[in-house]
Amino acid sequence: YETHWHTAQTAYGLIEAWRVTGKHSYRKSARRAGDWWVSTEFKAPHPMAGVVNAAHGDNLGTLINMTTITDGANAMFALARATGDARYADSARRAGDWFLRHTYI
Repeated sequence: YETHWHTAQTAYGLIEAWRVTGKHSYRKSARRAGDWWVSTEFKAPHPMAGVVNAAHGDNLGTLINMTTITDGANAMFALARATGDARYADSARRAGDWFLRHTYI
């Protein structure tokens, strides 16, 4: 369950392992995790365009969990910094923008 959260935490750990060891295979694996994250983003004309499909799984099924996305966003920002590839940060930002426009009180 919470595949987006677990994937993001794995990516973050791999980025830190790359920083400590210099092994590029860690950064490459972190990119694969980030690429998967970005690939799950809803696209227009979907009403949730910009949000990654972070279905919780487990007993909550397909319910999209905002905290799964926000708790994983730090890894996407770190991955963007580590690779120079803005796609990762842009994906996290688009999800945040959607939640601010549609759920923030």
